[in-house]
Amino acid sequence: MCCLLICGSISGLSLGLKYVRAHEIGIPEVNISVFSTSMLGVSLLLLLYMNVVRRWEDNFDTWPWKQQNSAKSKFYCPFTGDQVAMRCPCCEAFVSEAAFHNKDMLTTFLVGEGVLGWPKAHKALKMTDDPAKGRMMLDEGLDLRGNFYFGAVGACCVGCAAWQRNFNLLPRWALTAACLSLVGTYTPWAFGQSLANLKSWGGKLQALAEVFGLFFGTSCLLVQLHSMADAVAFMTKYAGRIPFPAPVMLPDRRWMQRLVEAFAGSPTSQ
Repeated sequence: MCCLLICGSISGLSLGLKYVRAHEIGIPEVNISVFSTSMLGVSLLLLLYMNVVRRWEDNFDTWPWKQQNSAKSKFYCPFTGDQVAMRCPCCEAFVSEAAFHNKDMLTTFLVGEGVLGWPKAHKALKMTDDPAKGRMMLDEGLDLRGNFYFGAVGACCVGCAAWQRNFNLLPRWALTAACLSLVGTYTPWAFGQSLANLKSWGGKLQALAEVFGLFFGTSCLLVQLHSMADAVAFMTKYAGRIPFPAPVMLPDRRWMQRLVEAFAGSPTSQ
């Protein structure tokens, strides 16, 4: 998909630099505006479907894997059933080594980095009866970081990693891409006269803005599709072991599984 985006952008840029004229709103500009706006609309519908209609985030932020078999949770992993070896710093669940998500390479980067454990940090600040435990919780909360430019998550269990990536980091990147797409797509409409005053450079800047808007509109839709598919793949993989509170849409047909796997980048079953 990245290759498709790059090739499409280069082709659009080449055509735009050759044919677009500043201060002229024609069929290409209308098509690009309609296409980019449609992709943003579909992205918004997918986001509403995930969080409002299906309420899939309830399957993650309530930590159902931690509540399952609480008497045995300190000995057997809720995800794999193996003996526990690690402790998640986010939900504090005990998991096996196979169910522990190691820190992604691009979690700490120059831009896009943020703290994911603010709720735990706020809870730690209110623990006045046990300052030592509160300080440990505060450190764990502040150390759990992510990067929404790359969807990278710090070290935690696979459940918290899927939750933070698909319902926090990737939607933030999709929102950023949507805003950038709107700016690029409607620049020729809003600043057509200013672009015309730049003469020969006006058409080139207009073409760049249109390709810019189309690129980020496509990116917004693909990122939202990846977020949705990855959440479905996770719930499908662990539906037999974890009692999810919200209904899970299991892809029962082979072509649906292939589609989810293609957008998620991971298998839908163990």
